[in-house]
Amino acid sequence: MAGKGCSKGRTKIILTGMFLVVAVAVILFVIIYFATDKRGDEGSSNGGGGGGGGPVEPGDPEPVFRLPPTLKPEHYHLQFVPDIYRNSTADFRLYGSVTIRVLCQENTLSVILHAIGLDIARNSVNVTTIGGSGGAGPDVKSLRTDEARETMEIELNAPLVKDARYDLHMTFEAPLTEKFQAVYFSSYKEEGVTQYLAASIFVPSYARRAFPCFDEPALKANFTLTILRKPTYVALANMPRRTTENRTFNGEEWLADVFQESPAMSTYLMAFTVCRFKSIEANTTRGYKFIAWSRPQSVNQTHFALDVGTAVMPYFDDYFGIPFALPEQEMIAMPDFQYGGMEHWGLVGYKERAMLYSDALPSVQDRQNIAQIVSHELAHMWFGDLLTMLWWDDTWLNEGFASFMEYEGMNHAYPQWRVHDQFVVEAFRFAMSIDAFEQSRPLYKEVRYPDDVLAAYDRIIYYKGACIVRMKYINDFAYKTATHIDLWNSLSTEAEADGLMVNVSDVMRGWTVQKNFPVVMVTRGRRGQITVSQSRYLLEQNMDSNSDEAYMWDIPFTFATTSTHNADVDPTPSDVIWLPRDKNEVTIIERSLPGPGETDQWVLANIGCYGYYRVNYDVSNWKALVRQLNVDHKKIHTSNRAQIIMDSWNLA
Repeated sequence: MAGKGCSKGRTKIILTGMFLVVAVAVILFVIIYFATDKRGDEGSSNGGGGGGGGPVEPGDPEPVFRLPPTLKPEHYHLQFVPDIYRNSTADFRLYGSVTIRVLCQENTLSVILHAIGLDIARNSVNVTTIGGSGGAGPDVKSLRTDEARETMEIELNAPLVKDARYDLHMTFEAPLTEKFQAVYFSSYKEEGVTQYLAASIFVPSYARRAFPCFDEPALKANFTLTILRKPTYVALANMPRRTTENRTFNGEEWLADVFQESPAMSTYLMAFTVCRFKSIEANTTRGYKFIAWSRPQSVNQTHFALDVGTAVMPYFDDYFGIPFALPEQEMIAMPDFQYGGMEHWGLVGYKERAMLYSDALPSVQDRQNIAQIVSHELAHMWFGDLLTMLWWDDTWLNEGFASFMEYEGMNHAYPQWRVHDQFVVEAFRFAMSIDAFEQSRPLYKEVRYPDDVLAAYDRIIYYKGACIVRMKYINDFAYKTATHIDLWNSLSTEAEADGLMVNVSDVMRGWTVQKNFPVVMVTRGRRGQITVSQSRYLLEQNMDSNSDEAYMWDIPFTFATTSTHNADVDPTPSDVIWLPRDKNEVTIIERSLPGPGETDQWVLANIGCYGYYRVNYDVSNWKALVRQLNVDHKKIHTSNRAQIIMDSWNLA
């Protein structure tokens, strides 16, 4: 009991620190911008109050397929026997057993948990009381399945009692198929011989198809995993192997690998593979091992990915201020894999082309692609694994942060690639290209039904999410929840403590629950006067479009002029002017700027291209920018040169 208590305490400390880390990345630009003095007479903008319109924050009706809050899982003892050793793949099968330690939070006569597509032996289901007098718990009265909700209900003949702990035990089995769900089998050729492997893929909600569980991201628990295998195979999992034992199962002799207990994690992050792969390994500068696995004939092609991993992981340790939470990190190149990479905690899976690199066919682009995917997945060891969204509608928090951090990791490992400059022409450009249509969707979208969960993983959350995170972030605020609303509210509280009356949730609403993005119109008036306004940008207008007037944003506006000499550097907090959603336009006075057409002097907006919006100018200013680019393009920020091309092309 003492060991388990220490583990939970350590996890709590780590999570508390993680919340600080996410505040660093997610606060974006909000607090800094409200703290800055505004130039000109744009008026006050406190982020609160009405104005703007547009889609509003959705309510929180309880989705029909969420599990009831009666039981909280604390620990899974899992045993899997992936039988891939038969003569016919039609006979491949998964056998397993699970004991789930649960805390009863409300008196209940039934246990409802996720299970779909599993053959569960009725006589194997039993309940044991933990603590007190212990012993057998209530008898099982009946089992019922609900395929629509993907759940199983265990009806009991006596209630489970609030604040008591119980062990739920059952055995199960299911066919192994080649479909990339739950536990599947795959094959490859090695010296002309077909080899088989078994692997798991539980993202986003396929764990319930592999074992009975509480398959929601917020319901984290510790896992102790045992895998039975044949002697010529290896078993890999999230945690290092603790022991290997001889076991008899179904009348056959097996080796049983028992893995160390994991920290608390969501069911979708638990992972294992049974294969005949080989590995190489290296130690990071923090002392933990990094191991790369692949088919034996490809193991020498894992060196580059391993080099990336051993460079990026210690950097993230320092960047986040939180050491990696597991004893070692493994990566595995899968011959047949649905995803470029999958962030299973401690055991990241990759497509072979996303991890293997041959010096015989050198390619800088291949190296960068591998580094990008590896860096993205390793960022998830903090964003997504250590800290996880409470529900799938905030998937963008996981993926947006990781998509932003992949550039930070790459830049550390290979600064000569200048990947920060590439961000604008990759993530920024692509995000806007898919977010410029009426049929786009906001970052935050309510997830209520099983089919909605997989749909939550689309390109918007990766690319637009990264752009929103990139707008700005600071180091001064911590939060202790994992939904975007709780995050904004806690940041508002911290801002108020610093004397900044900011409703961060209100400010950020437009960027997270509205689809599309704004175009900012910059018009030069009489000497020294700049007028800035916003409108919704759509690549194709149609009569069915929602009212553009309903779509308004609180926009961080930065600008430079020919004479201010800051068009080639990143903006600072003092450079920011707020364009609030409840004002049609803002007027800025810049005394050094002549009137339109008087000289070749120009105004350049969105310095460094940190703001997620397009910029349009009056004709004379466009001409002045073109002249500057022809004379000396280096006076304009690299990212802005890319933005000028993208904006002029899309606004023409």
